[in-house]
Amino acid sequence: MLVVWVAACGSHAPTATPPTTTMATPRAGELRGAPLVAAREDGLYELTADGRDVRRLSATPAQHPRWHVPGRRLVFLTRDAGELRALELDTAKERVIARVRSRLDCPSGFVSPDGPDPTVELRLHEDADFVVDARRACLRLMDRNSNMASYLVDIRIDLATGRTVDYLSIAPESCKLPRREAPAHCEGAALVTVARDLEPRDLEPAGPPGFTAFARSPSGRWVVLRGNPMEGDYIHSQVVLYEPATRRSFPVVGELAEKGGGWPAPLTAEQLALDAAQLGQIVGDVVGETSIYWLEGRDDRLVIDETLVIPGVRIVRVGQLAL
Repeated sequence: MLVVWVAACGSHAPTATPPTTTMATPRAGELRGAPLVAAREDGLYELTADGRDVRRLSATPAQHPRWHVPGRRLVFLTRDAGELRALELDTAKERVIARVRSRLDCPSGFVSPDGPDPTVELRLHEDADFVVDARRACLRLMDRNSNMASYLVDIRIDLATGRTVDYLSIAPESCKLPRREAPAHCEGAALVTVARDLEPRDLEPAGPPGFTAFARSPSGRWVVLRGNPMEGDYIHSQVVLYEPATRRSFPVVGELAEKGGGWPAPLTAEQLALDAAQLGQIVGDVVGETSIYWLEGRDDRLVIDETLVIPGVRIVRVGQLAL
């Protein structure tokens, strides 16, 4: 069964419960042969197909790059989310499009008249909360993830003029700022999340007990499995990469992903039989907002948050890839 959930900045939350992990299809930039570009604390980098640095494109601490013109122009947030910038790859010219409200000073009736207003730190929590189309950038900033957010600000930025309009739609009653809903989201640029529930007969015994198939690689050789969900302020689930031909499961997140390096050994029969807590110490977990998607191309390449997984070869932390 194929379930498609479209999540876009400024759209209302879906009534159905979304998958516990975000599975994004490749964006147009990748389909048109744009290079891999990653945002890091020390700038933007162009990468080879297997995640090795080619050159630094910008020294500006960056996050969440988006293709405005695939292969030619990027739009990105500075690391502190204080500015929206554009970078021309051909000329290396970089400019500030607009300042972004990443801190919210919220007048409150519950504070001392002589004291400062409460200051709320806002940031992006999901890839779908930052969308760029031909004319505008749409951002959704929150103080926490969507399950726990007390403050939600939608922002619309004209990419040509830098004109910015903020819409505070969610805030506690004590906050005295006016509320208003944002207009329609950016056109034609929504991230699409895809959850594939594969037929059990295709994968038995599909890795650790209770894990379910999430998505196949483009070649069909590899399958992302997830299981052992844990609910709290955030929803966590464990993730492994499964090779149906050999019926082996490999850990691809957690401590291994943080260190990077060569390809890990498969989980042993003894490890597969561990309970959820013990298995989690080996395979790690991801939160519900984590993006997981396969890149386009002849070779299977899996992105898990800021990590590039090249099955059977290596795992490397590259930063946030441009979408």
